[in-house]
Amino acid sequence: MKLTAFKNHFDPWPRMEIEYVSLPDSEKQIIVFICQRSFDDGPYTFKGRPYLKTPSGIKPMPSEKYKNLLLKHAGLSKAWEALPTNNFNLDNLDHEEIVKTFK
Repeated sequence: MKLTAFKNHFDPWPRMEIEYVSLPDSEKQIIVFICQRSFDDGPYTFKGRPYLKTPSGIKPMPSEKYKNLLLKHAGLSKAWEALPTNNFNLDNLDHEEIVKTFK
């Protein structure tokens, strides 16, 4: 069914109900999508691409914004590589651990 295929393009899979509503005085029906957004699910993508709702419509989400949303969802505000070192230098590093990790 095309509606199931449409729903399968989302990642993660959204909590979505699909209902058919009959139009008065007609044999036609409209399709109603009822979506429950959960902040626990993280940012959604459609066909592998994140989108952003704006006052003028929906547009592709800038990659930097999407990256920040993923980090926020993971409980990080920034990647650890971007965090300040607070005046550490090479002498503060555990050289044996670095060599062990490299091997």
